[in-house]
Amino acid sequence: MTLINSGKPPEIAEVDALLGELQQAHGGTVVGGVDISVLRGNLALAGEMQALAMEIEQLSRQPGGADSAALQRKLDRLQALQAQMRFDFMAPAQR
Repeated sequence: MTLINSGKPPEIAEVDALLGELQQAHGGTVVGGVDISVLRGNLALAGEMQALAMEIEQLSRQPGGADSAALQRKLDRLQALQAQMRFDFMAPAQR
């Protein structure tokens, strides 16, 4: 509850840890119809994307402008990570 009441956005690692605890407590990856492993995978991608965004920002602030090739490589990597995001986190209904 401290994470929710802290007033600051949670860190990715904190959310991942909570999802891991939830997954362990329920004894599987599906909790309430949601595939926790998909959410955790997306969180890992989001962490990489966040780090890349900071690198892109630093590159763009360089005196004389950013190295366009380096910037493009980082943007390409960012797009590749975005393409890996999964939206199929709702588990199929159990029959």
